[in-house]
Amino acid sequence: MLRSFACYISFLLTITLAGCASSISQAVSGKPGIKSIDIVLQTKTVTVVTDDEVTFDIVPAMIKEAGKEVQGGKLVVPGE
Repeated sequence: MLRSFACYISFLLTITLAGCASSISQAVSGKPGIKSIDIVLQTKTVTVVTDDEVTFDIVPAMIKEAGKEVQGGKLVVPGE
């Protein structure tokens, strides 16, 4: 049986309002391969948990489709 591993990806965003966070959440949540999304306005970050079939560049493309700017991103090791 093949196991699917979760990837944790964190992005720095240019957002200041809760409405921006809502737009990003709607653009990313429920898409194939997206397991969860956590947006923190205070740090202007979003952490997305994906399955191993979602590539690193797919998530910022989803965010950009919502009209929001992505400043950068990195893979995150849970617990660090």
